[in-house]
Amino acid sequence: MPIAENEPMLDASRTERGAAIMPRSRPSLDHVGLLDATAFARAVSRQIVAMRMSGTPLSLSLIDLEGGLADTDSSAVESTMRLGLEIANQLRQRAGECHDVALLGAFKFVAVHDASRSLSPIVADIAAEVKPRHESAKVMTTHAHEVRLDGDLSELDSLRAIQHLLKRFGAARPGAFTPGSLSVCHREWLAESVEWSDRIRRAIGGGRFSLAFQPIVGMADGRIQHFEALLRLPDETALAPYEFVTMAEQLGSIAELDLAVAQRVIGLLRSAPGRPDSIAINVSGRSLVTPGFVDALVGQISRSADLAPFLLFEVTESAKITDLHSVNRALQTLRRFEIRVCLDDFGSGAAAFEYLRALEVDILKIDGSFIQDAAVSKFNRAFIRSIAALCDGLGIGTIAEMVEDEATARVVREAGISHGQGFHFGRPAPIESFGALLCGVQIDPRTRPLAGSSFGG
Repeated sequence: MPIAENEPMLDASRTERGAAIMPRSRPSLDHVGLLDATAFARAVSRQIVAMRMSGTPLSLSLIDLEGGLADTDSSAVESTMRLGLEIANQLRQRAGECHDVALLGAFKFVAVHDASRSLSPIVADIAAEVKPRHESAKVMTTHAHEVRLDGDLSELDSLRAIQHLLKRFGAARPGAFTPGSLSVCHREWLAESVEWSDRIRRAIGGGRFSLAFQPIVGMADGRIQHFEALLRLPDETALAPYEFVTMAEQLGSIAELDLAVAQRVIGLLRSAPGRPDSIAINVSGRSLVTPGFVDALVGQISRSADLAPFLLFEVTESAKITDLHSVNRALQTLRRFEIRVCLDDFGSGAAAFEYLRALEVDILKIDGSFIQDAAVSKFNRAFIRSIAALCDGLGIGTIAEMVEDEATARVVREAGISHGQGFHFGRPAPIESFGALLCGVQIDPRTRPLAGSSFGG
């Protein structure tokens, strides 16, 4: 069975917002041609199918650099990361050595190659060759772990097994990883899926989750525009919210989760004294194309139609959305209730502009990876300025996420972004702490805009 392009991947190196765990200042080294983990897993699963036809055996090498992360000197950490990127690029560029190479983080990468070659001595040679160009890099050991790919699994099962393998590798300490065969990884994934499917359904069905709320403020005046509802889980789940959501997508429970969160938010708005604050709810692109989801969501909204203007929905994706026509139809159904919709994490994927062209939205939220380094990155500043100008011309409001200090806020403000979100304005907090959130952004509650006010004028 061919795999779908929108098959999500659970990446253990990602945080709640989905941003890769990397040093704050990232090098500008060109690594075009290096895949991300999701694209790599799909590419390898397809190569396994081709391998069965060609008879040429393949191996997967998982490589990490030990030593760099233990150093507290930021220049040494950055130099070590540059070294890792250059090793990965050299591997990719050496004709015949590798079919594909992917980065999993600052000091980890993976490659698929002919089984007749071992990458361990090749990586050691490359490291010795390029190390003199990175004098402050602190690498004690380069580890290469090899897994022989077998053709016994289907393309989809191979994808699941590779995802599980990469997740384990991403979570392991350098040098401490022990790989298993793909068949073993697939059995582990099946066992984990059964366990997590039960846990997810218990968490959703029993309402065993909570919400935290983070303010989104106007960049011009610092007034709160609305709050974003963020999922929080009991400690027993042992998953970060992003991982929980991604696992729910993989196991087909995401629509149920999104409906439960929407119901919780509507209930909170109903019980709010006086005029409630507008609240943004994250909804997966996969939920929007799940049969029955939009009807169920509309049913919830219809029963509280007076609260609809205080709702926003942020369209999120852990993998590419393919049926854009159906997603847009669902969004327009929501907008007919005077609900605003936002395209989340803009710029984080290759299809960002395709989404913007196909989906009629009110707000665009720029991915934090472009915001957090905007004060020091000429490229990021140019990118957010161009997006601000584009959205202004389209009549679409803009939000910059991960605004964590005044220097970044100043850049965002000067770029023309209308709204901001991040620790600089307020950390996520329970609903009982709304007052604390207001204190955090240092504004007079009497100056707050009407909750139903619109973005972008």
